[in-house]
Amino acid sequence: MSIARPLRRSIAVAAAVALSVIALTACVPSITDILQRSTASSVEQIQDDLWPYRADIVTDPEQAIVALGFIADARHGVPLEDNRGGTLLLNISDGEDGPALTLLASGGAQTGGGWTYDQQSAAVCVTLTFPQTRDRIVTTPARCPDIPQLEHFDRVYSLDDLDVRREVTDADYPAPVCQCYSGSPCDCPGG
Repeated sequence: MSIARPLRRSIAVAAAVALSVIALTACVPSITDILQRSTASSVEQIQDDLWPYRADIVTDPEQAIVALGFIADARHGVPLEDNRGGTLLLNISDGEDGPALTLLASGGAQTGGGWTYDQQSAAVCVTLTFPQTRDRIVTTPARCPDIPQLEHFDRVYSLDDLDVRREVTDADYPAPVCQCYSGSPCDCPGG
């Protein structure tokens, strides 16, 4: 009887630990979920980054992209070492709605540690259309071309696989709150 009691206690502790591990891992998002969120976030970051330049893009998209400097032009090929994790310009077209930029965006995710460590990357191709009214950016799916850069990604998503804003407007970018500080000039309404 004296051995049975400690054995039961050890089994109970082991069962509690096992249940705790199962409960904790059931709540942890999968690497696929994290990767999808990361890739969607990269598309929305591009929308945010290009929003202030929409008038320039409508006026002259070629010159605007060159002036921005944070999008690599891959239309005539880009060395593999360039912009593996950055945004690539795949095409510029001029439609009746306005200029459209076809871009490749990417995201990445990692989970675990030690033997359970996992790291993956993904790409998505999208077209951002800049209407002549300059009041919004419309985001639609685009087909990724067969380019060497895609070989470096574990997955290539369609925009339809991601939870992404399909249109951004002024409502997505409210004016900052005006704050005045004692003793400093104030341009806020009502001074």
